[in-house]
Amino acid sequence: MIISEQTTLILCAGMTRSGSTWLYNTVRLLLELEYPGEVYGCWYNNYDPSHVARYHVIKLHAPNDDLAEKAEKIVTSYRDLRDIAASAWIRNWASTEEELFQFVVSAVNCHDYWVKHSGSNISYDKIVDQPLFVMQQIGKYIGLRPDLDFMSILIQIENLPAANSVADQHNPLILEQYHHPVTLLHQQHRMNGTSGYYREVLRPDLIARIENSFEPWLRSYGYSFIRSKKTFFSFWSQKLTTNVHKGRKPQIWALTFWRRCH
Repeated sequence: MIISEQTTLILCAGMTRSGSTWLYNTVRLLLELEYPGEVYGCWYNNYDPSHVARYHVIKLHAPNDDLAEKAEKIVTSYRDLRDIAASAWIRNWASTEEELFQFVVSAVNCHDYWVKHSGSNISYDKIVDQPLFVMQQIGKYIGLRPDLDFMSILIQIENLPAANSVADQHNPLILEQYHHPVTLLHQQHRMNGTSGYYREVLRPDLIARIENSFEPWLRSYGYSFIRSKKTFFSFWSQKLTTNVHKGRKPQIWALTFWRRCH
């Protein structure tokens, strides 16, 4: 891929369902405010590196060594993995819980890749709770002056159009894949974005599987564990039974179980 030396490439590579489209539109609109007519933005599959605009703003999730090497700035975002799973589940992005778990695995792998290249890694909760502050921080990171009218952009983002509502209303899967060509928003992009709502959506066993598979990751980003007794004991009783069947000593697993309780 050949990109002009006069082009500044900025990547918005947040985790899926973590506010990455908000980041993309924030970067795009802030630059457009400062440099009218000099900004080109799109989803990475549609990227034309020969576009004459001075600034190229590209949204993507999957690792991409070529773009990572050529980017001037990379912005990432992250979210509680349990809420990411819940967000995908209510949109029918997975037909089974195993598919949903693999969706989370992919989200973590993509984030682990991009965060190594990123100079700005923003939490979904901060985007929701302090959007103006986050916007100002992004502006600073990409080199914009601090006296920009950030509030006008925030208001604009709150009212961005989504995909055309006439797109196959009878097939939510097709509708879900249909994005607005400029904003990259789809019809069901903004729904219940509250933190912790995974408790109302996911089964306890799946919550426990995510928590135990990604506990170091979740704790490293400050996410709490308020396991219900049903969730906790269901997971560890299953572990104990499985390992006894495999011929492993139950005393060892009982000790692990006890430690997890304290």
